[in-house]
Formats: sequence, structure tokens, C-alpha cells
Amino acid sequence: MLTFIVGLSSFITAHDIKFFRIPSSLVSLLGGIGFYLHGLTHLHSFILSSLIALIAHYGPREPYIGKGDIKFMAAASLFIPFSFLDIFFTIMGITGVISGLYSIKYKGESYFPFAPSISFALIYVILLAG
Repeated sequence: MLTFIVGLSSFITAHDIKFFRIPSSLVSLLGGIGFYLHGLTHLHSFILSSLIALIAHYGPREPYIGKGDIKFMAAASLFIPFSFLDIFFTIMGITGVISGLYSIKYKGESYFPFAPSISFALIYVILLAG
């Protein structure tokens, strides 16, 4: 199952890098698999992750993350135990800052895809949590 999750999140990441869009159908598939595997045991991770993502999108004058990133982060959190949620956000934040600085400074872009950071953090936490 880990191979499928890695492949699916990698495809979502590649799509976001190329088109700056995250396919909702693939995120729904990822979320459905997470719900099927873990049921309501990771519901509190899902709720907290969704709230933080919504605040990052609707809180500032200009959104920090897109709506696809909100859905992807919420779906990814269904695989993460609550005790590992802080590690997920830390890894996601660090890789997001690094990729954002690289995109802005060296590529001259004003926007950058956030899905690679979410995917990397998801895979790291799944491997760490066992």
C-alpha cells in the first residue's frame, strides 16, 4: 500500500509542478484510501490540518496556499497519527520555505507548487510512524 501512496502523491506532485493545479479526483482517491485504511482514528488530524490550511488560504490578504493544496493536505492527514502531526507540519514548512526561496530567487517566479512539500512530508511521516 505504501508504494501506491508514494506513486499517487508523486503523480499529484508532478501535476502540480507542471500545471500549478492539483487534480481533485486524485486527491479524493487518496482521501478515500486514507479513510478506508484508518477510518475515524485519524479524524482529529484531518480536522486540525484542514483548519490550518483554511487559515493559510483565507486568513491573509493574499492566500499563501491554493485550494488544491488545502484538499491535498487534508487528504494526506488521514494517513498521519495525531502524535506525528507536528512533525508533518514542520517538515512540510521547512521544505516549502526551501522550495519557495529557490523558485523565487533563482527561477524568478512569484508562485511555486506546494504539493512537493506535502508529498515529501507525508512519505517521511508514514515511514517514521511505521
